[in-house]
Amino acid sequence: QTLVRPGMQIELRANRITESEAP
Repeated sequence: QTLVRPGMQIELRANRITESEAP
């Protein structure tokens, strides 16, 4: 796993949730 800035992981996580929620 590549090292990312603290917060980027959260952003990606939120993006995943939104993507999953989106129809």
